Amino acid sequence: MKHPVTLSVGLAALLAAGPVAANDCTAPGQAALDAGKHAAAVTAFEIALENPACGNHRDAVLLGLASAMHGQAEADEDGRRYCDAKQKYILVSESIDAGLAAKGKAGLEAVTAPCDEAWKGSLTVECPSGAEAYIERLGGAKACPATFEGIKAGTYQGELRADGRSAPFIAAVTPGADVKVEAELPAAGGGGGGISTWAWVAAGASLAAFAGAGVAALNTQTIADQANRPENVGDFDTLQDDHGTQATLHYALLGTGVALAGVATWLFLDAGGDEAAADGASAVITPEGFGFGWRGSW
Repeated sequence: MKHPVTLSVGLAALLAAGPVAANDCTAPGQAALDAGKHAAAVTAFEIALENPACGNHRDAVLLGLASAMHGQAEADEDGRRYCDAKQKYILVSESIDAGLAAKGKAGLEAVTAPCDEAWKGSLTVECPSGAEAYIERLGGAKACPATFEGIKAGTYQGELRADGRSAPFIAAVTPGADVKVEAELPAAGGGGGGISTWAWVAAGASLAAFAGAGVAALNTQTIADQANRPENVGDFDTLQDDHGTQATLHYALLGTGVALAGVATWLFLDAGGDEAAADGASAVITPEGFGFGWRGSW
């Protein structure tokens, strides 16, 4: 309990004293950083950012904050914290002070790769032996069952191929998740079915709406986190407006996805009876996240 009080008293003293030297703004955070107390260093640098007396030394304070977050990421093996540090290093790299800008660029280079890695996941397509799974933007086809490692989070369109037959599927990969989807090929010789094209269109549109709702939810949380950061207090109104827009978009897409899923389900049941009831969009839950897949007969 003494630590926040001490920092508050120090902040009050700096405010009363007017403009201060860069060392006065960065010294508390740097001392904590040198002692390996990364969380305390982050707090100290964030308090300095709030201090108008340190306004002329903002880039130096940001560099200290980025270094503290970088240290946290390495100590805790927290990939997302590398991304927090990356945001600060980007600001420092644009400093008019050439020395600080060079340090910002060096730090940015160090954290970019682990930050990008934290936003990757893996995708396994469980499909019949002898078939190949092809996914747009991921290069050549792979034999089933196919696993794609280290791919960026996002929604992917794929196709299952074998003996002149093909079947599309969609998968949504979330950061750090091991997503699995099931895909099946149409029976040899085609035959029957009678499933309307509109059923597939409705199902695909539903899946796209759910994926969009997920992205909007992630954006909403990111904006909320940014709004709570001390250094963004001046942009609070703008961030609050962006938060409301993303939240509205999330619920609109979610409602649209539910409605379209209902339409698609009705069309499948109407066309294929009990057997068609097994077709449609499927969510695959894993301990580290979720994904959307497609399972159906053509």
